Amino acid sequence: MRFLVAFLALPTAILAAPTTEAAAPNPPNFVMDSLACACQNPEGVVRSENFCLAIQGGNELPTRYGGYGGYCYRPVAWAYQMETVFTDAACKEWYTVAPEFNKAVCKPVKLCLEHPGVPGYEDYYKLC
Repeated sequence: MRFLVAFLALPTAILAAPTTEAAAPNPPNFVMDSLACACQNPEGVVRSENFCLAIQGGNELPTRYGGYGGYCYRPVAWAYQMETVFTDAACKEWYTVAPEFNKAVCKPVKLCLEHPGVPGYEDYYKLC
C-alpha cells in the first residue's frame, strides 16, 4: 500500500520541483527574462539570420550561450518582442527559398546589460 501511495504522489512531486533554470539565481547585470525565437524545419534545425537583422534583433553563433545559435533575441529596449514577430506565417513568408523553415519556435532566455555601468547604454542587452 505504501508503494501505491508513493507512486501516486510522484507526479505531484515532479511537477512541484523547480526547474534548474527557474531555481538558479539571476546572473550579474540581469535585466529581464525574455524569449529568443527562430524558424524551424521538420528536422529541428533553426535559423533566423537576415530575418533577425531586418527586425533589429540580435543572434549568436550556435556554440555560444548554451545553444541559442540561430535564435533571435531582443538586443535593445526598443526592439520587438520576438514572439510577436516570429510566427508561422512570418516564417513562411520570409523563407520562401527554404519553405521547410515554416514553424516559429521560441526559447526562454535571460538578458543582461551589454555595457553595465556605462551611462547611456542602459537599454542595450546581451544573452546572459
